[in-house]
Amino acid sequence: MSRIACIYNEYKMITKYPPTYDIYEVLSAQTRAFINKFAQSRGLILTNASKDDLVKELSSLLYELSDLEEIREASYQTSNKQSLSGFTIKPKDTDFDLESLYNRLREYGQLQSKGYQLKTLSREKRSEEIVCCKGEIEYTKHKSGKIEFLQGEKYNTEFFFFNLPDGSWQVEVDGSSSSDGKEVLKLMQMVIGAKSAEIATLKIDDLQEQDVITFFDRLAKEGFDKKEWALLDIKQLTFKRRGNVLEIEEEGEEETLEEVSEKDLGGISQAVLDGRNLREHSFVRQAENSGCVFTAMTYEFKSIRTSALLIIKAEFKGSPKIFEVSVINTGNIEGTKGNKKVYYAPTTSFKREKASEFWNNARKVYNSLLK
Repeated sequence: MSRIACIYNEYKMITKYPPTYDIYEVLSAQTRAFINKFAQSRGLILTNASKDDLVKELSSLLYELSDLEEIREASYQTSNKQSLSGFTIKPKDTDFDLESLYNRLREYGQLQSKGYQLKTLSREKRSEEIVCCKGEIEYTKHKSGKIEFLQGEKYNTEFFFFNLPDGSWQVEVDGSSSSDGKEVLKLMQMVIGAKSAEIATLKIDDLQEQDVITFFDRLAKEGFDKKEWALLDIKQLTFKRRGNVLEIEEEGEEETLEEVSEKDLGGISQAVLDGRNLREHSFVRQAENSGCVFTAMTYEFKSIRTSALLIIKAEFKGSPKIFEVSVINTGNIEGTKGNKKVYYAPTTSFKREKASEFWNNARKVYNSLLK
């Protein structure tokens, strides 16, 4: 567990005031945009100050409980990197069996020379109709540099697969970074081969430009069952210059993102809630005309039956940009007037369940736009 995650867990109930060093550690891990906003909201403005200067100044201040809760929430969201991506394997042979293939490869250790180690499969019941296989791979990723052949980092990631009624196989990767999903995809491409099956992913460059906004717009309405969840707000919108969408991104490299003002973001939220296409919004048209495409949207949903809240991020990420989903937060609406939002850390199983549901509904939307 990371230092930031430990700080979050230790102070999640805010029963004692955290040391200055812990506040410094948490704030240092946040974006410059968050640091600027946090400082300005507390009347702290340092001209020509670096991010570290601001963090040092902020960490020396004395905060109220509400301030610590905001820092705590930022800490949790920074450490919570779990995301779900996936792809569909469409066999050309009716006898194709992914489970048997995986077990043969693991038993004979045929992929160890290529840097992969396969763990034993287990079974999990996804629903009354679906029992999926749970696999895990360990792979080595070498660092770039003059002596990269001398060192490398080992990563473990879990993935799930199950047979669909049409004979294809659904694969879902429950990883901590975009590279996890791409490693499982690369592994499958390596062992299956183009002659045996077609592997379909959700890539942004396969969508027409006018369909990208439509995709995110429809996810607000079709990401979850309307009888279970209703859209409450759009929490964040990410866009990039169109020319950069297909450029290579190094894993772990910080992206430069444009910020959307609260005024513009509020307008887009209202457009979604009213059922109007986001492309009709003046800000969206302005961004599109200036050479931008949207690559991510963070939605907040409220349960129809209870006061539960769910914040989920849908994003095309990496190179090539492949679709992934992350459950950012969960919470409840509390207070006598029902106007207080209280957030808490979701369990791993809940994140996996909701991310899977959202991703699979996104796959249906995506495929409908390809037709």
